[in-house]
Amino acid sequence: KTKNWVIGMVGKLEWMKYVMLFALLVVPFSFAVSPQGVRGTGLEAAMLEVNCKTDFTIGVINSVDSAANSSNLSSYATKLQTDVSALQAYADQNDTDGFRTYVKGTYEPDLRSTNSAVVDVRKTIRGNATRGTMRSDYQNLRGTFENCRLDALKRYANAKINGYENTLERYEDKIEALAAKNITTSGLTAIVSDAKSQIVDPLKSALNSATNGSQVREVLAQNCFFNGCPNG
Repeated sequence: KTKNWVIGMVGKLEWMKYVMLFALLVVPFSFAVSPQGVRGTGLEAAMLEVNCKTDFTIGVINSVDSAANSSNLSSYATKLQTDVSALQAYADQNDTDGFRTYVKGTYEPDLRSTNSAVVDVRKTIRGNATRGTMRSDYQNLRGTFENCRLDALKRYANAKINGYENTLERYEDKIEALAAKNITTSGLTAIVSDAKSQIVDPLKSALNSATNGSQVREVLAQNCFFNGCPNG
């Protein structure tokens, strides 16, 4: 009995890990739905995260449907693929507002409904061997997902850095124009210098050291221009 209890608890813990990560998939895209929006490379990064989440979710759907010997979840996979096509169209058009609206109004609700459906089907599946196969599938999918998401976040972080550097270049041009008119610009120059040393350089350094998505998100939340970080 003790052995069976331990096996049961291990299985339960594995399943809780599964549910917890799957729940992460419906957390809003911090950079895709930012009030300031993202464009260019940033929007490409947001689209990459869409693909990361979708590929992981469809992988889970296929695993669970296979274990249940059914196709009960196939319609959810089809809906997510339709969402990806719609979001890719917005990304191709560099339509940040349309992308953000679709993520919040359609894609994220579809992920939530998929999550609920997967959990419901998963509860009906019995057999240690079958559950073991699903756990193995999940671990493989999770590894791929984490690597994919890390790439997406780093792409966005690099886009943010490029945006900051471009902003500073514009300010430097304006400062030079003022200096050419014999206006004292030492205070402005110091502000730009501080922005580089206190925000851009630390952001670059921390990003290079980050090894997972959580670290990248923390770095992004702590290094912002224009008071953009509530706690940074």
